Amino acid sequence: MTFNPNRQLIPKSLSVAELFKSTYFEVPYNQREYRWGKEQFEKLWDDLQVTIIEDLNLQNRRQLGHFLGAIVVIGEEQSHDQARWEIIDGQQRLTTISILSSCLMSYISLIKDNRTHRRLQHVLEDCIFSPNANYAPRIKLNREDDFYKNSLIKNEKREEKEDYWSHTYDKKSEVQKNIKSAFDFFYARIDEYINSSSEQEKEDKITNLVDILTMHFYVLVVRTENLWMAYRLFETLNERGLDLSQADLIKNMLLQHAKEDGTKALENVQGLWDAFIDNYEDQPSNKLDLPQLIQFSYSYRHGKVKKEKIFDEVSNQLRRGNTQAQGFASEFHKDSLNWRAFLLEELPNWHEIQSYQWAITGPLWKSHCAPFIFAAVDAYASETENLRLCLKLTENYLFRQGLIAKDSVSSLQEFFTEAASMLRSGVKLDSISELFQKRSSDELFKDNFKKASINNTKQGIYITSKIEELISNQETQDKQTLSLEYILPKKPSFAWGGIEKKEEFSSYVLRLGNLLPLPTHIAQNVKPLGLSDKIDNQSELDYKHSNSRLALELIDKLPEWTEDSEWTFRSIEARQAYMAENYALKAWSLI
Repeated sequence: MTFNPNRQLIPKSLSVAELFKSTYFEVPYNQREYRWGKEQFEKLWDDLQVTIIEDLNLQNRRQLGHFLGAIVVIGEEQSHDQARWEIIDGQQRLTTISILSSCLMSYISLIKDNRTHRRLQHVLEDCIFSPNANYAPRIKLNREDDFYKNSLIKNEKREEKEDYWSHTYDKKSEVQKNIKSAFDFFYARIDEYINSSSEQEKEDKITNLVDILTMHFYVLVVRTENLWMAYRLFETLNERGLDLSQADLIKNMLLQHAKEDGTKALENVQGLWDAFIDNYEDQPSNKLDLPQLIQFSYSYRHGKVKKEKIFDEVSNQLRRGNTQAQGFASEFHKDSLNWRAFLLEELPNWHEIQSYQWAITGPLWKSHCAPFIFAAVDAYASETENLRLCLKLTENYLFRQGLIAKDSVSSLQEFFTEAASMLRSGVKLDSISELFQKRSSDELFKDNFKKASINNTKQGIYITSKIEELISNQETQDKQTLSLEYILPKKPSFAWGGIEKKEEFSSYVLRLGNLLPLPTHIAQNVKPLGLSDKIDNQSELDYKHSNSRLALELIDKLPEWTEDSEWTFRSIEARQAYMAENYALKAWSLI
């Protein structure tokens, strides 16, 4: 069989009048409700005014009209009231045009010429309902359809609408509010447009408004009978960051497939998705956005996928029947729930894993470790020791390869996805630990550590505190009470002999060998001082009296590390090499 691309997408350029005259639309349940507001109404009205000026200018023989953009629909070639086209993209524009058409109907009485009166009335009616199909509305909304239909059709005149709203309008309904706001906006703009005009000028202006809207405004309708193709086209046409639209597309695809399995399946998927969104919104600092949550859940359970390809992967799995909509929705919900528990300290024996969570989501944060976190919590939420080992491996690998070796995002994602897959497959933790060790060589880590510098203060506090805890064999209870001390100050005083003028200064001052964790009050006191006064001074706010094991070690090693009692670039290198050889592998072990 020869593939025929002409059968996949059927595009057609149509004026608003041509589009509405023979077509019936519905907004699928899973689409967003009507949301347009004043900003969008203003833009449409301005476009209308500009097109009137340009296309009705007798000197301008080149009428261009106004392109409203593409409308993406699913449906058979012929639509009718019982077989409507589903709007995948364009419902906001089409709904607003129908409302504007209804507003203009209130002004047709101003047209005295009978032929023009009938013509305009017929074309506007076609944009609102079908006179030949028992006044069936051209568009059915997915939310507040009765309010929309009553406002457009059952109460044709302006005063009838206002009376209807006075009895029915629910201010708490966002959709009703938006629909009524659209009517109010366009009535006000039309009034302004024709006010202070003669009777003939009013007729001409109303005629121009209707003709330009219905005949000179046009769309590119792209119809397909293929569900996946419609959503893929929507994704391609809407180049607007795609973070939220990716998630919306996936949600819509899941609901469409669930709908085919019956009402109960649809309700289950909707409920699971709503719970998934709740879990996402409970994140204390939005560590992962919605597409990332979906991406990493998919990666953990099905295999590595890039963020921009997640819609394709999910939809392909659904089309092939490899995973059902309820299956995906359940996975997304479960993994987001586990992620929420990890972030919000809701796991058993939290005190035993708290420090790992702080390091992973704080100074070491790289989002692509998430699949392994999903897997670890999924497998060992109630087995604290195993979960602790998984989180320890995650923290130390992030430090060794993410911060020190500066692995690429792609490399980190590939590694953590592989490790997550092993956990999901039931591989023993000893084997998973071996994978971590294999991918992060101890010798290479030490070599990298000897040359490493920090990117920010939080990382500096983390690194120096980690070594301090190792030496003292005591965990730092509150890292908020510590400040990062630069032995060679970032802004040296005259006591440092102008060392800041040397070319290497800016890189060496941030090296790990130049850092100490000190209580904030001591760090503030020694900050501007020379080395000897940092070590010991009359205020006793110094290294000697700080109770810092690293500071005391520094004092003890000064004869080895200083040059003529001065703290130099070579001193920083020597201390950092010592830290690498004596502490790095112990503090960030993968065993």
